[in-house]
Amino acid sequence: MNPVRKSRSGIISVIAALVVVSVFWLIYLPRTEAYKTYKLEADLKKTLQAIQPPAGARVGSTTSIHKGSVAIVLGTYDIDSGFEKVKEHYLGEFARHGFVYKGEDKQASGQVNVHFCAPGYQATLFPLQFPVTVKSQHYEIMLIKMDGSTC
Repeated sequence: MNPVRKSRSGIISVIAALVVVSVFWLIYLPRTEAYKTYKLEADLKKTLQAIQPPAGARVGSTTSIHKGSVAIVLGTYDIDSGFEKVKEHYLGEFARHGFVYKGEDKQASGQVNVHFCAPGYQATLFPLQFPVTVKSQHYEIMLIKMDGSTC
């Protein structure tokens, strides 16, 4: 066999093997549980980041949790105004993103949780209680993605 032809057939074999492996991973990877979890959490984080905080709010941390078909993302923020102004801002902001206001519940501690929902999502806005020495208002948004949930 001619050395040039042998070299070409070797290159073609390597390219064919790479194509086969690439196609395998393109088909297999989206079906893995780790990839599904990654996509679910990425979708939640993207949704949370699209919901803009009030002017002057400082974004703290974003944490994600996944258990079975439920995924949760928590966003922590702080601002120099009171929680009523924060709540007022988010009533409009959540509505802009297709969420419906579902009401409030008051905890024994006096904390008020504000609830929203959209198809497949539930969200709760709540203040974080810190000692009086802390001058700014800290609050958190908990966004939950639940397969098949409706408002």
